[in-house]
Amino acid sequence: MGGGGGGGGHTPYEAPETGRSKQAVKIVEIISEGEIKGLVNGVQSVFLDNTPIQNKDGTWNFSNVEAEGRIGIQDQDILEGFNTSEKEVSVGTQVRKNTPLTRTVSDPKVSRLRLTLGVQSLFQQNDQGDTHGASVTLNIFIGARVIQLTISGKYSSQYLRQIEIDNLPPAPFIVRVERVETDSISQRLQNNTIWASYTEIIETQLAYPNTALVGIKFDSDYFSAIPNRTYEVYGIIVQVPSNYDPQTRTYTGIGDGTFKAAWSDNPAWVLYDLLKNKRYGFGRRIGDFAVDKWALYNIARYCDQLVDDGFGGKEPRFTCNAWSTEQRQAYDVINDICSIFRAMLVWNGREFTVIQDRPTDPVWTYTNANVDKEGFTYSYSAMKARHNKIHVEYANAQNNYEKDVICVSDDDLIRRYGLNVKKVTAFGCTSRGQAYRTGRWILETEKLETRTVTFTVGAEGLMHVPGDIILVADNDYAGTQIGGRVLSVEQNTVTIDRETQFKAGDKFMFYNQAAEVVSVKVAEVLTGNKLRLEVPPAGLTEYGVWLRHGDKIQPQLYRALSIKEDRNGKYTITAIQHEPQKEAIVDSGAHFEPVSFSETPERYRIQNVDVAVTDGGVKLTFDYFAKNESIVKYQVKLYRTFDGKTSLYKVYDDLTTTSITFAGLPNGSYTAEIRAKNGVGQLSDPVTRTFEINLDIKRFVTKSLLFAIELDWDLPKTAAVGNYTEVWRSTTNDISKAVKVATLPYPQNNYIMSGVSLNEQYYFWLRCGDKNDNKGEFTAAVFGEADHNPDNLLNALEGKITKSQLGQELINSIKADINNAVGEEAKTRQTAVAGALAQIAAQAQSSGTTIKNLEKADQAQAETIKTVTAKAESALSGITAVRQAQAQSDKANAQQINALTAKVGNAESTVSQVSSAVAGLNGKVSSMHTIKTQAIAGGRTAVAGIALGANHEESSVIVMADKFGIVANANDGNVKPVFSVADGQVGIRGDLVVAGSVTRDKLSSGGGGNLFYNPIFANPTDGVPHGWTKFEEGLPDDKRGERLCLQDPDYGLGKDGYLKNENILRWHNKLTGNVNTRCGIHQNVPVSANKWYMVSAYMGNHSCSKVEIYIDVRGRNGEWLLHKTTPSVPKNKNFVGINDAERAFIKFQVPPNGVSVDVFFFFYDADGSNANGCWMFVGRPMLEECTEHTTEPSPWQNAGLTEVHGGSIIANTIRGDHIQANQTLRAPIIQGGQLNIGDGRFAVNNQGLVSIRANPKANVGLNINNETIIVYDERGVVRVKIGRLS
Repeated sequence: MGGGGGGGGHTPYEAPETGRSKQAVKIVEIISEGEIKGLVNGVQSVFLDNTPIQNKDGTWNFSNVEAEGRIGIQDQDILEGFNTSEKEVSVGTQVRKNTPLTRTVSDPKVSRLRLTLGVQSLFQQNDQGDTHGASVTLNIFIGARVIQLTISGKYSSQYLRQIEIDNLPPAPFIVRVERVETDSISQRLQNNTIWASYTEIIETQLAYPNTALVGIKFDSDYFSAIPNRTYEVYGIIVQVPSNYDPQTRTYTGIGDGTFKAAWSDNPAWVLYDLLKNKRYGFGRRIGDFAVDKWALYNIARYCDQLVDDGFGGKEPRFTCNAWSTEQRQAYDVINDICSIFRAMLVWNGREFTVIQDRPTDPVWTYTNANVDKEGFTYSYSAMKARHNKIHVEYANAQNNYEKDVICVSDDDLIRRYGLNVKKVTAFGCTSRGQAYRTGRWILETEKLETRTVTFTVGAEGLMHVPGDIILVADNDYAGTQIGGRVLSVEQNTVTIDRETQFKAGDKFMFYNQAAEVVSVKVAEVLTGNKLRLEVPPAGLTEYGVWLRHGDKIQPQLYRALSIKEDRNGKYTITAIQHEPQKEAIVDSGAHFEPVSFSETPERYRIQNVDVAVTDGGVKLTFDYFAKNESIVKYQVKLYRTFDGKTSLYKVYDDLTTTSITFAGLPNGSYTAEIRAKNGVGQLSDPVTRTFEINLDIKRFVTKSLLFAIELDWDLPKTAAVGNYTEVWRSTTNDISKAVKVATLPYPQNNYIMSGVSLNEQYYFWLRCGDKNDNKGEFTAAVFGEADHNPDNLLNALEGKITKSQLGQELINSIKADINNAVGEEAKTRQTAVAGALAQIAAQAQSSGTTIKNLEKADQAQAETIKTVTAKAESALSGITAVRQAQAQSDKANAQQINALTAKVGNAESTVSQVSSAVAGLNGKVSSMHTIKTQAIAGGRTAVAGIALGANHEESSVIVMADKFGIVANANDGNVKPVFSVADGQVGIRGDLVVAGSVTRDKLSSGGGGNLFYNPIFANPTDGVPHGWTKFEEGLPDDKRGERLCLQDPDYGLGKDGYLKNENILRWHNKLTGNVNTRCGIHQNVPVSANKWYMVSAYMGNHSCSKVEIYIDVRGRNGEWLLHKTTPSVPKNKNFVGINDAERAFIKFQVPPNGVSVDVFFFFYDADGSNANGCWMFVGRPMLEECTEHTTEPSPWQNAGLTEVHGGSIIANTIRGDHIQANQTLRAPIIQGGQLNIGDGRFAVNNQGLVSIRANPKANVGLNINNETIIVYDERGVVRVKIGRLS
């Protein structure tokens, strides 16, 4: 039997954590202007991340938090423990043995320094895997002092320790931190040391008088970051009446006009305090002007009345709980506070007073007897202005004052008219019930108060102020006599100025001498205009105003909106309908009881008629009032006025709905007469509305495209589904010869005619029609043609030239000609040509070809003819060379002809070259050299040739071609047409003309010159003017707003401020929340190096975070050389007329290698002040050359006609109508001056010298003058010379 042994492993040991570090935070923050009442309930009203420090039951949510506050009195104590000012400076760097860290403290006010040092981790492991603590030491040097910090223990993560040092040396001084131990190079020992930060501490003794503040301390036990702090406080103490108790909201006795200081959330007393306080309110601005405290006293009592809160309880009608933290316009702040209690602040001539929208007694009465003879004029709010759902945003006190939204709606109106939403913010509102009442008040106001009245009166217009309630007794509106003047008063018998329908029991109303409304019952109607009252009417005088108030009829109530004094001593009053039942409806949920203002029983009145243009046609909507809606029908008569004649167009009878849409109406002015009809066929009084149907097209423009013409127009405003547009065209301005080319359905308003050649020109007409065959008038003729801009044509042809076989062969030929004319390589190429000829001759012998050689010589004439031909079936090719010399008694002539021919069937191509020189005894000499190529195919002959000639009188160079071009960069194969002639049109590629070679002294734009193309923003497409480019960055598709370029009558240059075809840019975006969002338009313009320029534009904006001009100057290779922007145009800068806009501008100098500038007009994201987003307006941009001393832009001028200076261009050879910015130059003759293309590569001087050079700095290339043609090789050696050889 055997036995065995065993063993055991070692379990690694890990020491426990020594501890962990935590940071403490100390914050002092301002709560409000003082003095405030204080926290609502001590530290229970202090919240960290929406959690109170202490619960209502007394338990604590945080045990390591301290808070102390001051209410903001003048002589308040200093916050203990918060009497330092501390600035923490981050370091965040590892401290190594060989790289100590230093920082400099330079503030002499620093009295103490707190350093935060530590380790990233601290532990060590032995060979058995046991983990233990370790130790590391740092030395801190401040001046001559050395302070040692040793950290010992085990820390698996970052551990920081703070050390506070006082008795600092004079500033500036250096703080240095060194590590004592060597840096660890083993994973078993972790002891990296770090310097996290240092804090400069300044001892302060600041009490912050008149400022309510809170000091709070807490550490990182509960928070990983600084928490949000919120405080629930009773706010600033205001002036309230001495007899007022803000806690119980009660008034004791009668107010005596004195005030005391107390906290109150009554908005009336908040407004009064803000108006009168000279430290934080408007007291200094108002000065000694009075504020109507008695009006505010009544309003304050109205605000304190208890109403239903919507949860079965009661609450004050209005309270103000707002925290204003930003500087705002005084007018806006006052209006916000007044909006809480539905009021407005007005100046009544003596003091500031407040007018509130609430039930109140009327202060004056107007009848037909005391207004102007025109009487009363009524208007109604549009249907779209009557919302049926209100979204009210408020700060919900039940949810930590977070923003909340409550919806108030009228479901009946939504079903009847469709959803129409309005969004409002209830200022200072923290109650759900008050927010609901705000929305309900808006809803009922827009629903019930739809009528506005305007009339003119005499001095009685001064009997009230805007906001007062007035009575309007309009006999015409009522359908009976309900108001007038008193003729006589005898005790209780009154004689009035007209017979009425007064009945016993009706109220006879009048104003007494104190301007108070008095009501007395009628006891008996003696005659039609004589009444006996129950009691004598005290205070009624002759010619006083009387009113009738019966069971079924009463005067209308209105609230005065404005009182405007006219020049003739009269006053025009505008007032809006007032419905006193609103208060009971909103506060108590009462049902609305209609009141009759017209004595027409069993008749129905049409109201609120609205006319709108929709996609389906012209829509007519209206409201009605009837006791029994089920039996009411409607009749609409439509009258048409055309050519001065009015006739009944159509009757729409027995309608059962309150809307009707008219479609397919012919041109004319229409009047719709609407009546209601009851069950027995009785019709109400008519209500009329007018509208226009005009099928004429008002705006129609054409745009030139490459080999196409684009037509763009605005459809008539009344166009709808079923309408169409006819397009007619003719080659002459004669509509009788025009033909229809297209019929386009609604809503198309753009058409492109393609395949238009450069020599085609058309006149276009449009007219609009509908499905009933009604047609508008033809537009005026608009001319159109394809784009003749040479840059665009050359860009389009550039790729096609290099791709076609003929084009490539031409390029190869040019390359070969250059190579043959330059260098020693010419000899080698001549040998190759000789070898090729020999090969052709050898091949001819074997394939039936012939070679002929004829030589003839005598005393007067020598001639050599060589012919080489090759033929195979229908193919024939040949080379012919003729050299001839002839001498006669009076003339000597030398001629050389070379010709190449290739023919297959009926297709033939030839190349011929002829040179001749003639000299006669009469002194006449001439020389000529011609090169011609010819191709015949399909019955069409094409010829291209160049002839050089000179005689004893002149020289000439003549080119024959359908198209003529000069190309650059032939050596790299990247062909760019420079100069071209096609279809009789001449084009010079603008971007290849050397900057500065056509200088302003030769051509200048108006003396100063606007270098932009199309600075009037004409012919826009999708809101982008012709010649400009759209730019959008960081803009989602759903945030893109309107892109308009138009003659805006309301903004921009105004209704009559535009030039012909001029527009302004109006672009809109919705809020994206991305600060990098920017949009606009831009244009690239050539500029000259080292020159100064200024770019400007008239700009405006609404709710934009930034609007600016931005430029990029580019070099020859497109690189960016210079960026510059204007300061932002001021926010909400208007642009209503040229004098109202901001003319923004930039001045810049082009760098030495700059060739062009990109000019952008940008607007950035909305600033959030408008829920609909932001708008940018731009008009009349200008780019001009200036000097370094220029400080502002020149007066704006349009681009366009050029100015000719110094005789460089002969008069009348270029007419003004031929030169336009970026357009083709179409002049039959250009004489004088010089031509320089490619920096001397192609040049013509004013002496007739023509040079084509491979190297413009030396004689390399071709020179042509009046006597000779010379070709130089790359060393400047003459290789070919034609003409005078001496």
